[in-house]
Amino acid sequence: TLQVKYAVCLCVMCMAVFRVGNGMEYKFKYYTDNNGLSSNTIQAFTDEKGYIWVGTADGLDRFNSYDFTNYRSDHRRTYTLENNCVYSLCAEGFPNGDRIWVGTSDGVYIFDSKDESFVNLPILSDGEVRHNLLVYSLAAELGAAVAGNMWIGTLGDGLYRYNIKSGTFEHYTAARYPGAFSSDIIVKVLLDHDNNIWVASGGGSLLSRYNPENNRFSTFRVEDTLT
Repeated sequence: TLQVKYAVCLCVMCMAVFRVGNGMEYKFKYYTDNNGLSSNTIQAFTDEKGYIWVGTADGLDRFNSYDFTNYRSDHRRTYTLENNCVYSLCAEGFPNGDRIWVGTSDGVYIFDSKDESFVNLPILSDGEVRHNLLVYSLAAELGAAVAGNMWIGTLGDGLYRYNIKSGTFEHYTAARYPGAFSSDIIVKVLLDHDNNIWVASGGGSLLSRYNPENNRFSTFRVEDTLT
């Protein structure tokens, strides 16, 4: 079964001291909503340009090692976050990489740190806008040698590849790629150090690796190589 990422407090190294078997000391300070978090239910992290970004069940938080800046929906403002339930975060990592991609329970928002604005990204499949998408995982292809794709994993509507340069989408589902996904629940999308995209789908013991040469997937199963 799929386990939703869940935590009741943010932990960063700072204060209360304890020892482990090798004699090293680790220091932790615990942060909750009493210290400025939007919510004690934490569902996503990313680290970008000296900040820790925290996706919670009630907003997006930016931590600068001292305090939190909270971002929530605000009907009095334009270009604001419209959905406060954040499930995934990803730094863009391209030349205009001052942007944070925010996956929510209702689509993707792109945060531009230059003017602290949010823009909703309409997700298209066969030319139609998809609605009510819970975006559970995000990954960015980094480096000059790749095409500049953002990968968007949803909870029930499969996987999307969005090319930032062309503004186009490719939609991957279990129906269209039955050998690649055990379901349209995309649990995790991961970019490795060789710019390979790995996809884990829920409901079966199946891991897939994207092949850009033929726009297909190589699959790995328990009966093959997975433990």
